[in-house]
Amino acid sequence: MLFIEFKNIFIIQIFVIGVFILIYGEIQAAYLEMEPSLGWQIYYEDNIAGVSQNAPGKIGGFSNRYKPDLKFTMELPNCSINGEISQEVYRYFSERQWDRTDKSYIINSLVKLSHRSELNLSASYTVNSNPDQFFTTEQGVQGGVIVRNSPIETKFYSAGYAYNLSPQNSLQFV
Repeated sequence: MLFIEFKNIFIIQIFVIGVFILIYGEIQAAYLEMEPSLGWQIYYEDNIAGVSQNAPGKIGGFSNRYKPDLKFTMELPNCSINGEISQEVYRYFSERQWDRTDKSYIINSLVKLSHRSELNLSASYTVNSNPDQFFTTEQGVQGGVIVRNSPIETKFYSAGYAYNLSPQNSLQFV
């Protein structure tokens, strides 16, 4: 599943690069830097839940936590593209209702239209599935708390234009 999501992001990146090539003609020189990383830890949380669906009381939770991350930068003569793709994966050994995956995709681009004007484009998409945000109280549940694991999705798009009136002054539209 992780591979499929990264594959889709790379297809989108290649498409964006292709559009820039069509707009600006042939690429004379390009610089591409990619920085992948992977973090892993075994983590223990005491009392991750006040109530389990099977048995009330104190529950200890061992979990595997993974954090794959990819940062990239592409520099072309008239534009630059940078971004980051990251995930935080939580997999518990015994408490499966607490398993979750948080995701973050960020891409920024700066296009120099002329020596005086620039266009900034940005987009981000995040999924935050922190179960601590979704505690509810219900009658009939001993302890009164049950977890609702519902992720929050956030999408953000931004465009801006800057025109340099002089080396010290610029006019910006965001």
